[in-house]
Amino acid sequence: MSNYSVTSAASVKEPCNNLSDMSTFELITQNPAVAYDLKGEVVSRFTDPVWDFSAYRDLRKNSSKSTYKVYFPTDKMSASLLLELRVIVLAIFKSEYKSSGRATVATEAMRTLRPLFNELQECNLMSVTKLNSSIGMIKYLESVKGKYSHSTLEGRFGRLNSASRLNLNGLNISLPLRRNVLNDSWSSLKQLTAPYVAESSHVRQTLYIPLELHSKLLSESLEIINDAPDVITKINRVLEKKFKQVRKSRIVAQSKYPTDVTYQAERHRVSQEKKGKFKSLKQLLIDEGLGHLASKDKNTRVYHGYISRVFAACYVIISSYTGMRFDEITSLKDDCFRSTPDDEDKYYYVRAYETKISGGADVDYITIPEVEKAIDLIKLIHRPAKKLVPSLKGNDFLLISANVSILPTFAALNPVTKSLQDLAKHIGLIVTESALEQSKAMNRGRERIMVGSLWKLNTHQFRRTLIVNFLTHDLASAPAVKQQVKHMYQYMTEYYGKGSELAFTQRLLRDWSIMEDIANEHILVKTNIYRDLYYSDCHLEGIKGKEIEAMRESAIQLTDDEIRVLIETGEWDITKTPFGYCTKAHKCEKTDTIDPSVCGETCDTTIITLKNAINWKKLYDRNIKLLRLESLEGFAGNEGMMKSQNVVALRIMKAFNLEPEVQA
Repeated sequence: MSNYSVTSAASVKEPCNNLSDMSTFELITQNPAVAYDLKGEVVSRFTDPVWDFSAYRDLRKNSSKSTYKVYFPTDKMSASLLLELRVIVLAIFKSEYKSSGRATVATEAMRTLRPLFNELQECNLMSVTKLNSSIGMIKYLESVKGKYSHSTLEGRFGRLNSASRLNLNGLNISLPLRRNVLNDSWSSLKQLTAPYVAESSHVRQTLYIPLELHSKLLSESLEIINDAPDVITKINRVLEKKFKQVRKSRIVAQSKYPTDVTYQAERHRVSQEKKGKFKSLKQLLIDEGLGHLASKDKNTRVYHGYISRVFAACYVIISSYTGMRFDEITSLKDDCFRSTPDDEDKYYYVRAYETKISGGADVDYITIPEVEKAIDLIKLIHRPAKKLVPSLKGNDFLLISANVSILPTFAALNPVTKSLQDLAKHIGLIVTESALEQSKAMNRGRERIMVGSLWKLNTHQFRRTLIVNFLTHDLASAPAVKQQVKHMYQYMTEYYGKGSELAFTQRLLRDWSIMEDIANEHILVKTNIYRDLYYSDCHLEGIKGKEIEAMRESAIQLTDDEIRVLIETGEWDITKTPFGYCTKAHKCEKTDTIDPSVCGETCDTTIITLKNAINWKKLYDRNIKLLRLESLEGFAGNEGMMKSQNVVALRIMKAFNLEPEVQA
């Protein structure tokens, strides 16, 4: 039996290796193993109510083990439908895990398909093969008419369609779809589902945080972070002393009371405090000069709320100045903050592990130095837990989780979201009339937001706010913002920035003092780019790049003031993306370009440097990984674009003597 490799360098046995050779009857009677642990021991079999794929997870992702468990219904669903559901989930996992390394494939498939199977039973379609015909499909869609959005229905059929391409002995799924396009009279899956979606259904856009509120949130968060390290250090000393008291009490209780250890340990601790052998938590805080954090507020120590607000402030700074998703922030390691060694062209970045687009790769987010303070402060908050909880010793994730109430830890979404909302309440993030006007322009009045109400924060708002602010303040082009936030396609970045152009023309979202500073910085940056391109000896590719290289020896060297005049008068302009420079700048007609290979080397205003070539190499390596997937659900129709990108990337890499890490 072959081993399934995972990117953590561990390996586990392949589940049910001969699935395609076994009939559904044999799967039940032989009950083969579907999941193993790292020692090769069976942890789940085919008929078990829970399949545990924890050993298959990528250990670089900081997720709870329950994320990798598939729970099957124990009632309501018929035995035949449940059997088909098991077969399909297992087949999808076997097909997609080996190439993607994502152990959540099974849980995602289960989450998508289980409602569909329940509804098949409700409309008396007692096998998923009933959907092989257009008649069966229409009967199912009629039964759920008006219940779901386009994306939900398309997602279900798309996932089921990926299973139809697998070799399943005894279960012939052959939906009338090819690459999510119907074989019959409908031109697309979207057209098929259109008459059956909920009338009020629309894509719910993540809220943009109005400029006034976001500025207040950032300034208050920076102030909290600057003042917090000394206080958190003192709190840590208190918590370590208190934890040791609790541990001593538990050891005593375990020696005297074989049952009810927790209750007896607490009784022992309280009695030791009364005898003066242990100091109370209040006294320990007072001893550290933190008496103002010793009182209780709604049965919770005030210091708990303080730590939560400090963490929330750190999260605000990290997410606002990187645009990272929550999952990527949870994947951060203690050493995630980096900077380039070049002092003249120094930049700072945060390295995270991303799986949504890349399938599993380290990616970098450009950021600012203040983010390092936030990261160091989170490490300080989690230091007691990492020091005192045995299971956390040696854990190098920035965010951690431990079932020890006295030691603060933040990793799960719910406590992080709660801490953000507590921070908003603490600083008084109240909606004003101008904030409401911006919200209506950008958020289309979707939420019930009123003047005087508290703005309700959540983790994803910072990502959208970064995109909108970059676009409305003209800080970067859409392709550059796309690269920063790690979207696969530019239209997704433009969707996040939806409404930016209208707000831009109405001057709703612009801070004019910032705009003046930005304008001066733009001129300085473009001046430096001009000097680097025209007066250095660095190799350039692209039609314009080769033209510049050829004229360097005869070029008249301009002063910085003369270059500034060229830029201010519009005689010379340039834009920069990860994949090259363009001297047409904002005059470029290809404003809706979503694919960098459209420009590549062929556009007569393109300049490509070594740094750009390295990004082409990264794009090539990522595309090869994606193209190797047996199922490209979510990327259907884009294989051609990836292949065209790779043709351009190989030529550029060759010009700079770069070799791909991933061979085609």
